[in-house]
Amino acid sequence: PLDLVPKFRWICGGMIEDGPWRKRLRPDPNRPLCVFFCGTLEPRKAPEIALEVARRLAAEKIEWHVFGEGPMQAELEQRAAGLPQVRFHGHVSDLGERMSEADVLLLPSRGECLPLVLLMAMREGLAVIGSRVAGIPEAVVDGSTGICCAPDDIGAFTDAVRDLARNRGRCSEMGLASRRRYEAEFRPGRMLEKLIQFYEQPRQTAGVNPP
Repeated sequence: PLDLVPKFRWICGGMIEDGPWRKRLRPDPNRPLCVFFCGTLEPRKAPEIALEVARRLAAEKIEWHVFGEGPMQAELEQRAAGLPQVRFHGHVSDLGERMSEADVLLLPSRGECLPLVLLMAMREGLAVIGSRVAGIPEAVVDGSTGICCAPDDIGAFTDAVRDLARNRGRCSEMGLASRRRYEAEFRPGRMLEKLIQFYEQPRQTAGVNPP
């Protein structure tokens, strides 16, 4: 019976915990766009790209928040010395709550699986600008829940952030779509539902009734 169905299927692990949706439904268009970078400050996560995008968009109404620690921290803080709109927060235990104040998650990683921080951002209704690597484009619907860019394409990341800063309505729509996708595909229990469906399909296809 197992030959009757595909042997491989993508089933995301989803979030371990869930909580109340704290996102503002109607963000104030007069305040700066709030962009989060969250991750270990190491080359694989490409935090220097986030800083370069911040430098290129220094004239835009954007505030940048960097969460995480790592071997590149001192170098990055030195680079950001002339960028007062960039703030470093280190490691925090309440990242999910803080995300409720953000508009965009910037995820320029060069390598990932399916980052937990991406699912957290979707849960909080953020638009996601991420690299087109590994599991990121599996979760981010390009043009709908966020924007996918080629890894290391600083120009594309800059254009994407600028577009959402200047089109706050589009940013808000992407955030709502991101939340809806989270509810449909990544909420707690969804993985279990998909696993049950996957294991029941051969029996149903073969017409075998449960004992």
